[in-house]
Amino acid sequence: MQFVVIHAVRQLGPVADSISKRRLRHFQKINVASVAIKLKKLIALVIAPMLLLASCGSATTNINNLNADGFATDIKNPGVVILDVRTAGEFAAGHIENAINIDVEGMTFDSEIAKLDKGVEYAVYCHSGRRSAIAAEKMAKAGFTKITNLEGGIQGWQSAGYPLVNN
Repeated sequence: MQFVVIHAVRQLGPVADSISKRRLRHFQKINVASVAIKLKKLIALVIAPMLLLASCGSATTNINNLNADGFATDIKNPGVVILDVRTAGEFAAGHIENAINIDVEGMTFDSEIAKLDKGVEYAVYCHSGRRSAIAAEKMAKAGFTKITNLEGGIQGWQSAGYPLVNN
């Protein structure tokens, strides 16, 4: 929408001139607002697809969500590191054999996983599956490429009849 303001050749007096100037400023504000809205729409059309692609995560990361039977089979594969992301107290009360413990809600989780080999497969679990899903996502964002998550956590593991060991 375009607005054209025509100025009279004759001087119409101070009141008419003041009204004319206010109308001109009003139309200029409308035009600026219109341009701003168009720019916002253009930016949204350009940036939204980029954000969508960026949020898809790494194409090389593979988080496998497995039930207890699938998890039990997976951890038998050579080189798989079993990672318990519960608290140290929960870990001490009982954990899957050969698991290492790094608390996902602890202050040092990010620095601890940074020390791990990103090319190794990690089988991650917690109590119910919520924290291990968070840990798996954090690990994927940190560059880990092979992650298996135990759906249902240690509860699902025990319900399926699999054993736990104590320290």
